[in-house]
Amino acid sequence: MDITEKISFHESTVRSFSKEDSSIKLELEDVNYNAEKIKVCVNFTHVQNIIADQSPQNYVSMECPDGEVLTLEITDREALLIIEWNNFSTKESFIKSYKITADNISLTKKDCT
Repeated sequence: MDITEKISFHESTVRSFSKEDSSIKLELEDVNYNAEKIKVCVNFTHVQNIIADQSPQNYVSMECPDGEVLTLEITDREALLIIEWNNFSTKESFIKSYKITADNISLTKKDCT
């Protein structure tokens, strides 16, 4: 069974979300896997396309100090991601959707390195 069939990203915490060259790294905490909370790194290699809120983008970043995943669906070459971004000090909160297409999307169950 594939890890993505046993994993739930809902309400996981975004610790890092960045693009370097043609790769994107998304680091998450509190991901549910077999009734256990784990850290997961999602690596996008050779990113082809980034759509954020239906607009083409060249990069991704931490929009606010805190992010919570509402939805993350991954196929072989595409990820659909919805994040609620929160800045508790300014009481700012908003939801942003992302569609990322890449040559390869891999999950690692551990800290990102």
